[in-house]
Amino acid sequence: MLLKYASCFVCPVCKGNLTLTCKSVYHERVEDGEFHCAPCDRTYPIENNVPIFLLTVDKVKQHTAKSFGYKWNKFKIIDEYYKKIF
Repeated sequence: MLLKYASCFVCPVCKGNLTLTCKSVYHERVEDGEFHCAPCDRTYPIENNVPIFLLTVDKVKQHTAKSFGYKWNKFKIIDEYYKKIF
């Protein structure tokens, strides 16, 4: 997640402002950290550049979300070969 967009996020439950705590930042991207909402005392992790605002998720859905986030960041540019396939 780009650091400059951190102030655009609000708590999905109470719409309160979020406080960002960064564990790892690289080239203005928050790789790992968390958002915290003081009004409702909820915490939302940021893992592999992706903020996770889901409240309850089963293991399969959680894996899918993490996998999608990883692939979205890893493969930003599509090779010409794959463009033809799509």
